[in-house]
Amino acid sequence: MEIRTTIQSTIQPAFSLKKLKGIKPKGVKVKNDPIAPLLVALAYSFADEFLSTHTFNTPFSLSPNNLSKIYVKLYEQNSPTLDDIDYTEEDLNKTIQLLSDSDMYDKLDEESIELEEYCKSSPGVFALGIYSSILLDKLTEKNKEKGESTKIHVAGDGTRFDFLFSCAENIDELIIENFKGNCIGSCIGGKKGNANTLQISNCEGNNIGTAIGNVDSLIIANNSGNRIATHLGTDSRNINSVLIAHNFGFGLAYGLCGSYSSIARYFSGDTGVNFVMIANNSIPFDEFRTDSKKPYVIGHQMMGVDTLMFYGNNAVLEESVASNNMCVNELISDEEIAKYYFSSDLSFVKDVNHKHKIKQILDVKNLKKVNDLQETIILYEKSKEIMDIK
Repeated sequence: MEIRTTIQSTIQPAFSLKKLKGIKPKGVKVKNDPIAPLLVALAYSFADEFLSTHTFNTPFSLSPNNLSKIYVKLYEQNSPTLDDIDYTEEDLNKTIQLLSDSDMYDKLDEESIELEEYCKSSPGVFALGIYSSILLDKLTEKNKEKGESTKIHVAGDGTRFDFLFSCAENIDELIIENFKGNCIGSCIGGKKGNANTLQISNCEGNNIGTAIGNVDSLIIANNSGNRIATHLGTDSRNINSVLIAHNFGFGLAYGLCGSYSSIARYFSGDTGVNFVMIANNSIPFDEFRTDSKKPYVIGHQMMGVDTLMFYGNNAVLEESVASNNMCVNELISDEEIAKYYFSSDLSFVKDVNHKHKIKQILDVKNLKKVNDLQETIILYEKSKEIMDIK
């Protein structure tokens, strides 16, 4: 999908951006298209105002829940500016391309930077990411008033956009592809928000897809970085189906469906995940773990999952997740994983309440041969069909 073919830098927005820590507006010239440059100017104006106000200078917790609250406040304050601007999905797409620039950010940090740390160290890029979400939510709101759905597909061609669409509240269909940046798509669909279809693929950076909340269909695939798809479902009502596949990095799928505070809500039916497929992900084998007897693990502290399909990963599922109905009600896996959990000498195996089923899914595809991403997605959709998950 080629997007950046007719866009060139020629003019500079007129407002002060000294506080943006080296980030400079690119300036834009788009033939016969005044909307995208206007939205870019508004984005930088928002970032400048954001950094000069009390909002970010006041100490606050950057938990996913609190970030969502901050976003709601910022949306209420700034979205009215867009009331009289008639922009489309194409305008939003052009604006994202204009705001993204691999030269405007520092090099991707490969160290273990947590979400809170990164927000505080990079408030300028955080603000631009938040404004991308304001633009998306406002467009969705306007289209719903006209009875129309909003379908956004942004492809970055490897450009950088940290916090892209982070904290967006209402999404009909959103596909994010081929961007670099930390926290891409994080905290989408918060406590009061909802996303129908969300896909994040072929991206590079830390905390990609972190703390996504209410979503009907979620695909996080073929990304690289640490803590991808962590804390999904934190402080949310429900996630219908999730595919986490072909990703590379440490901390994959950690804390899925939230912290232990979610337990009561899960049993009351307010939160949980109907179907999760974790397939063909890889954790890098590093030197400091070479002497460890413990296996690499994917899916720490998972809970509230009705059906989990787990196969093809180069790491095992956390033992407590596999052995506790409160974590996963039904586990579907390949023969290798089944042998590890159900035919080993592990102490918890005697108390396992799961029914190990491969079901009809194995009749559709041989799991060991499903190592192509498109084949994995086909299997994911077929699995949902078999289990009557829409």
